[in-house]
Amino acid sequence: FFFSSRRRHTRQRSVSWARRCVQETVVGLFMDRVFRIKYTDYDYKVFSDASLCVLNGESPYDRITYRYTPLLAYMLVPNYLLVYEFGKVLFVVFDILCAIILDKIFIKVNTEHTTRCWGVAFLLFNPMGMVISTRGSVDTLIVLLSLLSLYLILEERYNLAAIVFGLAVHFKIYPLIYALPFFLFVGSKDDNPSKGKFSITSWIVGKLTWVRIKFALLSLFVFFGLMALFYFLYGYKFLFESYLYHFVRKDHRHNISFYFYVVHLFYDSQYGGLIGLIAFIPQWILIFSIGFVLYADIGVCMFTLSMIFVTFNKVCTAQYFVWFIFLYPLVFPKNALLKKSKVMFLLLLVLWGTCEVAALFPAKDLEFSGINSFMNIFRNNTIFFIANIAFLSIVLLYQDISPTWAEIKLGIESKQKKD
Repeated sequence: FFFSSRRRHTRQRSVSWARRCVQETVVGLFMDRVFRIKYTDYDYKVFSDASLCVLNGESPYDRITYRYTPLLAYMLVPNYLLVYEFGKVLFVVFDILCAIILDKIFIKVNTEHTTRCWGVAFLLFNPMGMVISTRGSVDTLIVLLSLLSLYLILEERYNLAAIVFGLAVHFKIYPLIYALPFFLFVGSKDDNPSKGKFSITSWIVGKLTWVRIKFALLSLFVFFGLMALFYFLYGYKFLFESYLYHFVRKDHRHNISFYFYVVHLFYDSQYGGLIGLIAFIPQWILIFSIGFVLYADIGVCMFTLSMIFVTFNKVCTAQYFVWFIFLYPLVFPKNALLKKSKVMFLLLLVLWGTCEVAALFPAKDLEFSGINSFMNIFRNNTIFFIANIAFLSIVLLYQDISPTWAEIKLGIESKQKKD
C-alpha cells in the first residue's frame, strides 16, 4: 500500500496501519494471559512504572533500573490515563513510520520499484520487528529517528536533520556511531576534489566547511541542551542512569555477546570493569575506520556500523538486532546477490536466523532450569559472533559501493529526461 496513488489510497493505508497495530497488540495480550512465560518485555513495565512516577509528580528515576531519558516516561503517561497498552501501540506506529521513511529514502536515491517493495515489505513483515514492538520495546523509535535523520540529510534539510539526530542520541547513546559519517556526508556533494599531492591536513581542512560545522554544533546543542535541562530537573541520577551507566555496565546475566562468558567469570574480580572497557577497543576502531571508508555510501555505512556495533558490543540481547535489521534494506538497491538470486539472498537470512536461535537456545536450561550451561552458551555465542561477521562480509562482498549523492543526481537527470 506504500506504492500506489497517495490521494486515492489514504483511507486504505490508514485502515491497514490500524489493523496491524490491533492485531499485533492483541496477540501480545493473549500470550500474556495464556502462557506462563510472559510475552511483554520486562522493560515495558519499567517504562510504565517510571511514567506513573512522573504522573505522581516524582522523578522517573525513583523507579529502580529505569535507565532512559525522561522523555520516554513522559510519552507513556497515557498508559495510566488511557490504557496500559498505549505504549505498545505507539511503538508499533513507530515501526510503520520506519517503513514510510525508508520508502521515501528509496525514492530519493532512485531505487527501482521492485526493490522498494522488497525493502519495505522486509521491514514491515519481518518477525523480529513485529515481536520487538509488540513486546513493548522502544528500540524502533531510535531507528525511526536515525532513518529520519538520514532522509532529512538526503533532502539537504541539514538544520532539521541535526535536531533530529541530536534527539536520537539523547534517547539512546548508540546512534552516536553515525556522527562521523553524517558529518562527512553532509554537504559532500559540493566538495571540490583535491588537486596535487594528497595531504591529511588539507583533507581535514577541506572537510571543515560551515555546513558541516553548523550540523555538528546544532546536534551538540540539542543533545547537551536536553542533558542540561534534565540534569537541572533530576540531578546526577539522570546523568548516571541515562548515560554513564552504559560505560561501566557489567552484565553477568545471560546475553548473546561474545564477551558474556568472560565478563561472567570476572564479574566480582577487580578486573571486571577493565575487561568491559577493553571490549570497546576493537568495536570503536572498526566504527571509526568504517565511518571514514564508507561514509560516501551512507546507507550501506549506517547498516555496517550498526551490525559491527551490535556484534562487538559487550552486551547483546535480541532487541539490539532491530538496530541493524531495520537498516538492512538500505543495502538492497545495489546488492548484486539480491539481483542475481533472491532465493540465495533469503537463504542467507535464514542461516543467520538459525545461528541466532542456536545462540539463544542454551539460555533455557540456565534461566528456567538452573542448569549450568555456561560452556554451551559460550560455544554458541562464539558461533553466532562468527556468523555475524560472515553474514556482513558476504553482504559487503556483493555490494556495489558508490556515492549516494551520485545516485540522487542520476535519478534527477533521469526524471528530467522523461519530462
